Amino acid sequence: MTSGMTALISCFLLFSCNNDDFPDNGNKGNTGESCDYICFGMSPDENARTRGNAGNNGSGYTSDRFVLRAGDSADTLCVRAIVSDGIDGSAFEGETPVTRSVPVTSLSTYGFFHVLAYWKKGGTLVEEQFYMDEDVTEQGNNLWSSANTYYWPGTGHTFQFYAWAPANATNLLTPSSPTSTTLEYIVPDDVSEQKDILVATPDETPGNHNSTLPLSFRHICTAVKFTTGSQMQPGTIKSVALKGVRNSGSYDMATDSWTLDATTGDFSQSLEKIMSGSETSGSEITTEEGTFMMLPQTLPENAMIEVVFNDGTTGTERTFTAPVAGTEWPQGKTVTYRLSISPEYNMSIDCEDKVDAHYVIQEIQIKADCDWTLASDVEWLTFTDYSYDTSNPANRPLGLNGYWIRSERGTQTFSGSGDKTLYAYYDENAGENNREAKLTLSYAGNGRSADGNTKTITQYCPAWSGDAGYERFEEDDNTYPFGFAWDRNVTFTARPALSIGQGNFFTQLFGAYVFDYIADDIITEYSASDYITVTHTTRDIIFVTWITSTSVTIDYSKINSIESGQISNSDGLSNTRYLYNVNSAGQVSTIENRLRDNAVGNFTETVTKDTYGDTPIDQFAVRMIAKKNEFQKRQRTSDDGSITYWEAYIESDDINWYLPANTEQVSLRGGLVEGVDTPLEGTYWSSTATSDNVNSQAYMYDANGNLTPAHRMDTHKIRAVRKKP
Repeated sequence: MTSGMTALISCFLLFSCNNDDFPDNGNKGNTGESCDYICFGMSPDENARTRGNAGNNGSGYTSDRFVLRAGDSADTLCVRAIVSDGIDGSAFEGETPVTRSVPVTSLSTYGFFHVLAYWKKGGTLVEEQFYMDEDVTEQGNNLWSSANTYYWPGTGHTFQFYAWAPANATNLLTPSSPTSTTLEYIVPDDVSEQKDILVATPDETPGNHNSTLPLSFRHICTAVKFTTGSQMQPGTIKSVALKGVRNSGSYDMATDSWTLDATTGDFSQSLEKIMSGSETSGSEITTEEGTFMMLPQTLPENAMIEVVFNDGTTGTERTFTAPVAGTEWPQGKTVTYRLSISPEYNMSIDCEDKVDAHYVIQEIQIKADCDWTLASDVEWLTFTDYSYDTSNPANRPLGLNGYWIRSERGTQTFSGSGDKTLYAYYDENAGENNREAKLTLSYAGNGRSADGNTKTITQYCPAWSGDAGYERFEEDDNTYPFGFAWDRNVTFTARPALSIGQGNFFTQLFGAYVFDYIADDIITEYSASDYITVTHTTRDIIFVTWITSTSVTIDYSKINSIESGQISNSDGLSNTRYLYNVNSAGQVSTIENRLRDNAVGNFTETVTKDTYGDTPIDQFAVRMIAKKNEFQKRQRTSDDGSITYWEAYIESDDINWYLPANTEQVSLRGGLVEGVDTPLEGTYWSSTATSDNVNSQAYMYDANGNLTPAHRMDTHKIRAVRKKP
């Protein structure tokens, strides 16, 4: 005991003197500037750390919804709990009512804070005493220091500083020796005594720091307040209360963590807040001075919210309650309970409000902070989210690749929660009139349902000109090649895998043989012998010739030939059906992918290309037009039998939306309604190829109907046509 007191007295004699005795060193309080005595400054981000980032409108995320019920009637109040970043004190800028529980927007609100300096000498904590245990006040120009002056002791010493405000908070017990780093706190019953407690814990600081030490304070409590929601009933809110919540615990400044006791308490405040029923959403019920400053916690069993309300119509006073066990009050955030006579929710439907006449897959963005149901009022509009078992890529919906397939179109209603991307499927509208669908997004949480957002979608009919109907809109600004002038070669090669990492051992080891079988099967299925060749590398081993590699080459130049007799100047439907199916052109990307997906053994892919080799092989004009039709799907098994997958296909007779021929495109100009539909702009492909000996050109047309031959690998727009059923 005697030695401890001696050390303490020595500390004060050696390191402490009155500020008046210390000469001015010219420090202006900017953090990092030279300072021979221990002083502090607020770091540049102090304001961001101590003030609230959440506005009074309760912006943030919805953490809970529940209903306050009166025990003696069927009356209810709906509550939406919103968690906002920071402690919301933005409405109190410039005011310092330090006697109340207002959220702190600046340390000047409290005027001073307390600092403990935990002292290490030679790396060993001095457990007998703090180096500094003082209140600190602002001296001006962001310079904060204590009444007594403490010098930086130099090399060989380090400090861990802990600071908190307010220094004189009710029911706050602070460390009495360096063996503890915890603040013990019991939340005062009186809301006016509940303070917004701030703590700063800079990194361990060397004893020769000799400059202003920056501090960044953080809120360690949770602010709880009440506001109006979207609609309140006329009357008077007599009081609000938080009941059965944790009210005591210890906060470890070293770990920034709370340990709460099992004890609970009730906290209430009388308000006499008159409601007219016309309040704007977010109007305060509890004032900023009346903000509850609570311990962060997951609310325990029996925790509840209570509101006493006097009905302005009947004069009846009722007590509304709701259990809130399990709800989280996060540290350093604001929880706002918004009261309303009806459920409150945020949700919206984001999509285009018009679609074209052909088969359409439309992306829809749902924005919501609740459970919801989206419904269509017509059978020809359905929804899906393309969810599937991602562990099996073979189950990936073909709609993700742009194929409209009836079995994938989903249902007229879809339920979900939070933000969601959906896909709407529209059947074609081949009639003579536009048609409308109504989308309704409804809240469907906590066993309740209420109408939300609605959106009306118009699906246009074709722009009819005689017996031909045209697309209305420029849905796709992309340009595509006509195709059939490719110069791309792709070679896949399989060799034995001597180090087997995955898959069937024998399949991998005999990869050259397995791949030869796969290639032959594909060539037969697609009648592709004209443009797919198979070659082998062999080696004689012990009088036996072994296949050591199998190479499969797709030569796109060999599917470029178009029979002139199959191409019409006036029948684009026949042209499109022919071009899609000639030499399996519409399936050539499927063929390539099947070879790629059936990789066996030591597998490699080599691509050779010339001028037009970078053009995507699956994006040529008639193929992109064909995808405006309804496709079918069939199940396939990989050629080695290892996986089952789905493949999209379309029969020639099912292609009804097509690329117009030379003479058909002329009607596009007169068949569109100006001001509603997208007029032609730029250049477009017809489905008519030239009949010259070059066999490398097709006709394109401009917005005025002028025809010009162009190289088939040039890129132009496309617009589809349909014959009247």
